[in-house]
Amino acid sequence: MVATASGEVLASYTWPAGSTIDVSVFGSGGPLIAVGVLPHANEPLGSAFAATVPFVDTPGRIALVGPIDPPPPEHRFALPTDPVRYVAGGYLQPLPDQAEFAHCANPSAPAQHRAAELRARLKELGPDALLLLHNDIGAIGPYLYANRHWRGVSDHLRGDLADAFPRRPKLAAAWTTTLDDNTYAYFPAKRIGVAGTECAGLHIERELGIPTLTVELPMFHWDHADHTRRTVAEAVGRWIARGATHGGDTDRLVCEVIAAVGTRQVPMVPAEISARVVWAVLAGLHEDLSAGG
Repeated sequence: MVATASGEVLASYTWPAGSTIDVSVFGSGGPLIAVGVLPHANEPLGSAFAATVPFVDTPGRIALVGPIDPPPPEHRFALPTDPVRYVAGGYLQPLPDQAEFAHCANPSAPAQHRAAELRARLKELGPDALLLLHNDIGAIGPYLYANRHWRGVSDHLRGDLADAFPRRPKLAAAWTTTLDDNTYAYFPAKRIGVAGTECAGLHIERELGIPTLTVELPMFHWDHADHTRRTVAEAVGRWIARGATHGGDTDRLVCEVIAAVGTRQVPMVPAEISARVVWAVLAGLHEDLSAGG
């Protein structure tokens, strides 16, 4: 992360230096919003926002929490990346072994202990809300998961980012419902085949009383290549369902993505844009919390 001569803050994508879930608080006064970074092992886009926080006059207080579920060092693709290098070099555990879906009262497996460590950090911190920074390989614009409608957040997503994402995603999913045009409802982990544990968005809000929401950051600029975009996203979904890095047949996935992308150049969403998305969400969240929401 560097700043220009005029003081403009520039973001960049990076991998974390360590694996401990650290907490760093910035700003003073107003609501305290915890921002969870790297909640999935192959989703590093939140690092762009994290790099800017020390250099920006934040609304209220912001606590960076993470990395939540970092990948092994040998499974970290170069940043920025493209769809082929992303699937070839990325790492993801099977669904039950992801900290995101491993929340429970009595942890035993490694992912469950990692999820418990996150909850312990949040309990000590006592934030007014938690925002998790996820990534979506096939999205054309940012969207949310939550347990309720956040009016200010939705307004800022629509109003602040139209130049960066001229097309808005049309939300529809078999595994959950929508709360508004920008927001999916968090869903029970059992709905995607994970038994005995729960997703972060439901468990943390229910057990710790911390209002929780997720912003999904688009990874790539697909332009209008919608068929290619959907084909790649569906291939990644099948890979995850087969077991991801552990049994999902990554070689097969790479071949499918190469065939889908062909000679098309699919650039990564610039780090500055990803950071802007998170700042827009935080502006809306700060408004909602300040209004007693």
